[in-house]
Amino acid sequence: MAGIERRRFPRKTYYCEASVEGLGAGRSACRIADISLGGAFVEGLSVLPAGARTQVCFTVLGREISARAEVRYSQPGIGMGLRFLALSEVDLAILRTFLIAQASCPAG
Repeated sequence: MAGIERRRFPRKTYYCEASVEGLGAGRSACRIADISLGGAFVEGLSVLPAGARTQVCFTVLGREISARAEVRYSQPGIGMGLRFLALSEVDLAILRTFLIAQASCPAG
């Protein structure tokens, strides 16, 4: 059925610069558009195919977070959805703190 939310974690809009391995020589700059404890949507003209494994780096609350990730879906010229496969306990705690703070902010 269309329209059913299959995500395990709620997403929050969050724009930040990021880098992803495998889009070219070394790391390629891109931008995260939304994020959750389970993954992120990365905007960029270049994408990796669904199922590809990569490393994504971005900053939350002033700390650089690095995560192993799997491409869940790709939209050439738009971006790709990533599922986090491995985050350190510290990075996970920082991301959780950030998302809890975002959830408590009134929409405006």
